[in-house]
Amino acid sequence: MTITRTIFFKVFIIVMILISNELTVQSQQLNNNNWIDSVYNNLTLKEKIGQLLLIRVSAYWDEKDLESVGNIIKEYNIGGIVLFKGNPSRQAYLINKLQEKSKTPMFVAIDGETGLSMRMDSTILFPRQMMLGAIKNDSLIYEFGEHLGVEAKRIGIHISFSPVADINNNALNPVIGNRSFGESIQNTTQKSIMMMSGMRAQKIISVAKHFPGHGDTETDSHHDLPLIKKSYLDLNKTELIPFIQLIKNNIPGIMVAHLYIPLLDTSTNRASSLSPIIVNGLLRDSLKYQGLVFTDGLDMRGVSKYFKPGEIELKALEAGNDVLILPQNPTKSITTIINAIDSGYLDSNIVNRSCYKIIKSKYGVGLNDFHSVKLENIVNDLNGEKANFLNYRLITNSITCIKNTNNFIPIKNISQKILCVGIGKDEKNFFQNILDLNLNCDYVNIPKYFNQDVFSNLLIKIKEYETVLIDITNTNNFANYNYGITNDAIILCDSIASLKPSVLVLFATPYILNNFKNLEQFKSVIVAYQDNKNIQELTAQTVLGVNPAIGVLPVTITSQHKYGNSIKTNTTSRIGYGFPEEFGISQDNFSNIDSLLKKSINDSLFSSASIGVIYKNKIIYNKNYGKPDYNDSTLTSETQLYDLSALTKIFSTTLAIMKLYDEDSIDLYESISTYLPMFENSNKENIIIKDLLLHQSGLADWLPFHKYFINKKDRTLNDTLFSKEFSSKTPIKVADGIFCSSEVNQIILEKIKESSLSTKRYLRYSNLGYYLLKEIVEKVSKTSIDTFVYENIYKPLALKNTLFNPLQKFSKENIVSTSNDTLFRNQILRGYVHDEGAALLGGVAGQAGLFSNVFDLAILTQMLLQNGEYAGVRIFKETTVQEFNKKTYSDKKNRRGLGFDKPAINKSLNPPYISEYASEKSFGHTGYTGTMFWSDPKYNLTFIFLSNRTYPFLSKKFDKNNIYGNLSKYVYEAILKQ
Repeated sequence: MTITRTIFFKVFIIVMILISNELTVQSQQLNNNNWIDSVYNNLTLKEKIGQLLLIRVSAYWDEKDLESVGNIIKEYNIGGIVLFKGNPSRQAYLINKLQEKSKTPMFVAIDGETGLSMRMDSTILFPRQMMLGAIKNDSLIYEFGEHLGVEAKRIGIHISFSPVADINNNALNPVIGNRSFGESIQNTTQKSIMMMSGMRAQKIISVAKHFPGHGDTETDSHHDLPLIKKSYLDLNKTELIPFIQLIKNNIPGIMVAHLYIPLLDTSTNRASSLSPIIVNGLLRDSLKYQGLVFTDGLDMRGVSKYFKPGEIELKALEAGNDVLILPQNPTKSITTIINAIDSGYLDSNIVNRSCYKIIKSKYGVGLNDFHSVKLENIVNDLNGEKANFLNYRLITNSITCIKNTNNFIPIKNISQKILCVGIGKDEKNFFQNILDLNLNCDYVNIPKYFNQDVFSNLLIKIKEYETVLIDITNTNNFANYNYGITNDAIILCDSIASLKPSVLVLFATPYILNNFKNLEQFKSVIVAYQDNKNIQELTAQTVLGVNPAIGVLPVTITSQHKYGNSIKTNTTSRIGYGFPEEFGISQDNFSNIDSLLKKSINDSLFSSASIGVIYKNKIIYNKNYGKPDYNDSTLTSETQLYDLSALTKIFSTTLAIMKLYDEDSIDLYESISTYLPMFENSNKENIIIKDLLLHQSGLADWLPFHKYFINKKDRTLNDTLFSKEFSSKTPIKVADGIFCSSEVNQIILEKIKESSLSTKRYLRYSNLGYYLLKEIVEKVSKTSIDTFVYENIYKPLALKNTLFNPLQKFSKENIVSTSNDTLFRNQILRGYVHDEGAALLGGVAGQAGLFSNVFDLAILTQMLLQNGEYAGVRIFKETTVQEFNKKTYSDKKNRRGLGFDKPAINKSLNPPYISEYASEKSFGHTGYTGTMFWSDPKYNLTFIFLSNRTYPFLSKKFDKNNIYGNLSKYVYEAILKQ
C-alpha cells in the first residue's frame, strides 16, 4: 500500500510540473501575441505600408538631412533603416536619434557579409566570403556568424543581409566574385547554413542573397539588369540548392535579386524581384518558404532603369515581397500603394500579411523591449581581443598554398640573400615588414604601372640574389580590368621566375592567376585572397613557417589548380605573433600585468616600457607603454630600442664565450692570465673564466671609473685624455661633444688589476669580471666583441635591432631615453649607453652597451630554449647551452649558471626575485636600466620586459614596488591559470 501511494505521489508531481510548464509556455505565447497584436492593431494603413520599407541612412548626413529623414520616419512609421558607410559612434548616434522618431521600434539593417567593416570604419576587417570559402573547418564559419550577431547587437542592428548564397560559377562576374564562398555547391551551402545559424543564435535576422542565384552573370545589377540564360532545371541543379537547404534550416530572410530570367518569366525587362512567377510562384509556392522576403535595393538600375519610383514598390509587393529595401522616394512609394488599394487594384491583405510578419519578426529580435544603443566605449567593444582572435583564425585557416616544389616554403635558410619585390605600390608593405624581422632581405617596391627601365633594371638586380619573393597588392575584383594587374607586371613576374627560384604571393582574387602563362615556373605560389594589414602579416608568418598554409582553393583557376586543391606547408621553430586563446589562455589573465605597468607609467617609475610574453613559439602578449621621452608627443612602439644595461652580459658577452667554448677556442677552467698576460703576477692571475661567469671570482662589484677622470675642483674632464671633438688623440666617442683617448681602456684594466680581491669564493655580483671577459673574447677571436657577436650570432639570426652604438644606424627618435646624466656627461642620454664604464670604452663593453627590442630578444631567447637552434640555423651545440644553463652548485653557495641567473635557492625570500613557479631549468637576467628577461624550458616560456627606469633619474619606487618579482609572478600565473 505504501509503495502504491509513493508511486501515485511521484506521478502526481510529474503531471503537475508538466501542466505548470505548459501553462508557462502558453502564458508567454499569449504575452508574445499580445504585444504583436497590440502593435499591429494600432497601425493605420499608411503606417502598415511604412512598416514594409527599409530606407537609406548615411552617417555623413548633416543635421538638416537627418531631420528630413526623421520626419519621413515619423509621418509614415517607417519599418527600418539600412546603414551605409560611416563611423560606429556616429552610426549609433543616428540609430538612437531616429528610433526616437518612430512610433514602432525600427529594424536596423546592414550589408554584413564581412561584419560591420563592410559599412563601418574603425571595426575589424574580417575576410570576404571567398576567402572564408577556403576554410576546411566549417565550425569557424558558425563562430563568425555568431560574432557578426554579437557586434550587430552591440550597435543596435537586427538584420544582416548575409550570407551571400550565390554560387560563383562565372569568373567574369563583376558584382559577386569574392563575395561568394566559391564555385562549390556543397561548400557554399554548408557555409551559408553555418553562417546563418551563428547569427540566429544571437537573434539576428540573417537574409540570404541573391535569390534565385546571381553567380552566373557578367552584368552588375547595380548598373543594369543582368541576363540569366538558365531554365528552372538548370537553376535547380546549381543555384537554387543553397537556398533550398537554407529554407529547410529555417533561414529567417531571403533577398530576391534583380535578374532577368526569360526562361522563368518572359515579361520583358521584368526583374526577378518584381516577378510574381519567381517570388510567389517559385520561392513561396514551390519551395514552401514562409519567412520574410526582401527585395534587393530598389534604387539599383536593375529595376530603376525600367520602372519609376512608386511603380517599382507596387510591383514588388504584387510579386510577393514583404520588405521593400531602399525605395528612391518613400513618400511616392507609400502614396502609390495606398492609391492601388483604394482603387481596388491591390488587395490590402497583401500589406496586412507582410506587416504582421514584420511585427512578429521585430518581437523575435527583442524590439518589444527596445533600448537605446549605449554610446560609451562602442569602438573598443567592437574591437575586442575575442574578435581579433577570431579574425586571426579565419585568416590563418584560409591562406592557401597551391604549389610548393620540394617544400620551398617555409623559407629555412636565413643566411641566403633574398630580394622581396612588391608589385602594386612603391612603398614597403606589412608583408615585407614581418619578413624584415626574420630574414636578411632587400626590397624593391614598384607601382602598378611602371616603365621599361624599371623592368630592365630589376632583372639585372635579381642576379645578386639567391631567392626572390614576389608579392602582388593593390588589385581589384573586375575581370574587365584584368583584376587590376597589368600585363607588364605578369610578364615581369614570369621573367623573374625564369631566372631565380621565386615565390609568388597573391593578395588578390585567385582568378588573377589565370593570366599567368608560366605559373609552374614558380617554386611556390600562395593565395592570400585579400589585401589588408592582418592578412599580409599572417601570410608572411606562413611563408616563414610560423603557421602552416591549410586553406583550399574555393574556385578552379586552371586545369592544374582546381577547386579543393591545396598543399599543406610545414612549420619551423620560428617565433611569430599569436593569441593566448590558441593555448586555452584568456587575454584577461594578463590584466594584472597591464594594470601594473599602466600604474608604473602614471607614477613615473619610467617614461616607457615594452613587454613580450612568448609561449610555445608565439608572442601571445606584447604591449608598449608610455613615451620614449617625457617630452615626446609620440607613444612608444614595438620597434624602439632600449638600453639593455646588464642584459648585455647575456646577449653579448656570455653568448660570445659560449661560441668560443662551442668551437673549443676557450677553456672555462683556464686562468684569465693565460689570455690576458697583464694579470700575471697579480692577485687575479689565477681567477678562472668559469668563476667570472659565476660571479664568484672575488672581484669587487664595480669601480667608479668615470670619477677617476673628473677634476674635483671644477668637475671638468681631464683635458689630456678628453676633448670636445674627434681627433687622432681622442677617437673614442663617449657622448655628444665628448671624446676620449684609447688609453682610457688600458687605464680601466689597470684599475681592475689594482683593485682589492676577496679571498672567499662566494656569489658576489660583479661588473668587473665582464670587463675582463670582453677582453678575453677579443683576444681569442682577434676581433672586437661587437663584430664577433654580430657575425656569429646576430647576423645568422637576421637580427637587425640588436647592436652597440645604435645612433650609427638609427635616429634618436627610434631609441628610448635612458638617463639625464648630470655628473659625468651632463646631457640626456638617448642612444648612448647609461653605464659610465661602457661609455668610456666607446659604448662597447662586456657588462653594458647593447641596445635591442622585444622581438629581437625573443628570437635570441627562443634559440636558447631550443638548445642553440633557431629556424634551421644552429648557433650552439645542444651540450653547450645545457652546460651554461645548469646550476654549478647544488648547495646554497651559488644559484647561478654560467652567465645566466637562476631561480633563488631559498624561495622564501621576500620579495621574491622570480616567481616561485619558475622551474629549476629556467634562466634569465636583469639590467640596471629596468630590463629583464626570463626563460623557462619546462613551459617553453619567455617573458621580456624593457623600460627606462633610470630616466630622467633612478626611480627608487621601482625596487620598492618589486616590479621584476611581480611581473614574473603575473606572467607565470597567466600561463598556469589556463
